[in-house]
Amino acid sequence: MIKENIGYFASVLFIIVFLSFISKNNEESNTVNVIHFENKNNFNKDKLFDKIVLEDYFTTKYTLNITYEKRNSKDNLPVSAYSMEEGLIAGTEWIQNDITIHKIDNTIFEVNVYGSIKWKLLNLKIYSQEKKFTKRITLN
Repeated sequence: MIKENIGYFASVLFIIVFLSFISKNNEESNTVNVIHFENKNNFNKDKLFDKIVLEDYFTTKYTLNITYEKRNSKDNLPVSAYSMEEGLIAGTEWIQNDITIHKIDNTIFEVNVYGSIKWKLLNLKIYSQEKKFTKRITLN
């Protein structure tokens, strides 16, 4: 009798946990916060795109997607950027706050990505972790 009750309880708990992993709010998960660094009207038609890995864990990867243009043969100009969480993202949610780009050389930039990771269990926020990624990138 007790084994049957524990089995039912375990089954119900498994179903609740499973449903919490697949029940993400579609509005929040589909929005991307794109940061624009230049006026959209000043763009050339020759835009280039690069994807930079900020951090790579076993199941999750944080990436920076950056659009830039070549102003002349040596000078690159970042146009816009956004960051994403990729991979197995069940139980976490990446929220980008800001992206700053500092020019070091004509093709070398230092990028700072600010945001927070919300850890969730049963779709309830249990912890919020502030995160800053700093990366030196080369845009060819």
